[in-house]
Amino acid sequence: MLRKGRADAVPIPQVLVPTLMKDYEYTYYQQYAGRLGVSFYIAKRHENTGLTEKLRDAIGECSQA
Repeated sequence: MLRKGRADAVPIPQVLVPTLMKDYEYTYYQQYAGRLGVSFYIAKRHENTGLTEKLRDAIGECSQA
């Protein structure tokens, strides 16, 4: 949207900024906009795989950044 001149501001997750904006030729500014809550559904087939714990650990690491 920015590249086509159809938006003045676009919320982008911080982790994606380097990838999405690497070839953007104009000056852009970053501003913290907040956090979004996220929910996960984990299928029963993953019940004993450790996936839930891995997701919780990853969320915990992101929350500390």
